[in-house]
Amino acid sequence: MWASFYGHPLRPYSKAILGDVFGIGEEYADILAYNGSLNLLKGGIECADRLTTVSPTYAGEILDAWYSHGLDSILNARRFKLSGILNGIDTVSYDPETDKEIFVNYSAAQPEGKAPNKAALQKRLGLPVKADAPLIGIVSRLVQHKGFDLVKQSLEELLLTSDAQMAVLGSGDFEYESFFAGMAEQYPDRLKQYKGFIPELARKIYAGSDIFLMPSKSEPCGLSQMIALRYGSIPVVRETGGLADTVHELGVEANGFTFVEYAPEALLAAIDRALVTWREPGGQRWRALQRNGMRADLSWDGAARQYREVYERALAQRPQSSVVAVAEQSLTAGELLRNTAFVDGERQDGNPANNYAEATVTARTLTDLRIVKSALPSLATAGQQLLYTLQVFNDGPA
Repeated sequence: MWASFYGHPLRPYSKAILGDVFGIGEEYADILAYNGSLNLLKGGIECADRLTTVSPTYAGEILDAWYSHGLDSILNARRFKLSGILNGIDTVSYDPETDKEIFVNYSAAQPEGKAPNKAALQKRLGLPVKADAPLIGIVSRLVQHKGFDLVKQSLEELLLTSDAQMAVLGSGDFEYESFFAGMAEQYPDRLKQYKGFIPELARKIYAGSDIFLMPSKSEPCGLSQMIALRYGSIPVVRETGGLADTVHELGVEANGFTFVEYAPEALLAAIDRALVTWREPGGQRWRALQRNGMRADLSWDGAARQYREVYERALAQRPQSSVVAVAEQSLTAGELLRNTAFVDGERQDGNPANNYAEATVTARTLTDLRIVKSALPSLATAGQQLLYTLQVFNDGPA
């Protein structure tokens, strides 16, 4: 049996509620005990044969207290079973050569269609239609950990010192929604904001923008930068989590612009490097960045192979008792027991993304199986603080 847990570390719980709320006997309290209280994700980490998260860099970052929400000590103690597997995107759906939502189709081999997409997007948004003005796109939740405190400190200087235009699509904290609304009113020919998530407009921004801005403070994986790469919109990102694994400024695989220090000056410097490159006569370096991004393998194929390897290694090391446990529970091969609850997990076209952690759990004894099965149904009623999925099988993944 394996189970995958996704979620934010839970708020502290008193041991007194172990039985009443979760239906778990006090004899299992030590598995869940952490810093004087109960932590269900800590229990999942303890019981797991394998721990995975959604990018190699983030797997290293969560060993640091700055990223781990208080779980760095247990994660460091169990780091021998931790790995990071980069997410992918649906490269059939997100394909500028066939996408029916964009204005004009194009490809890495025939990129000429990107220019009319930009002109049509500028017209749609009510921006001046100017081929020689760089267009920066943002498609995001407007929250602090996505880097919008940096954008708030930097945007006016960017608009005053360049002729860049900006298209913003997203919603989130009132602070940032009202900030962009104010900037759009102050600079009506430079910035347009649309609240919420509008799928067809998001795709038009990916296809029509020259530059895609994603300066996250923390980003376990990130999908938007990969979609932008797919559509030839050059990402400007902070080197964190999956952004560091997918966007590279240097080398033969260079496909974007990055910065490390979480500071407005570092963000502006990265944007400036992008603008300078965009304006270079001939545009050869810019087109090379686009080709590298559009031709990269951003599919789920590699991730699927890596997950299969993780599950196969876990199964190979599974003691015989776990097979007996599954049999005693009369569970047939491929039987699926699934329950889900999203809190911090994001969805992009129905796919979960950017969750904090995943633990792949193999029950070693019948007792372990009972612990997992008894705990899972109660999680959703405990404030829906953990997204979880349990898939049970005899002979391997269904």
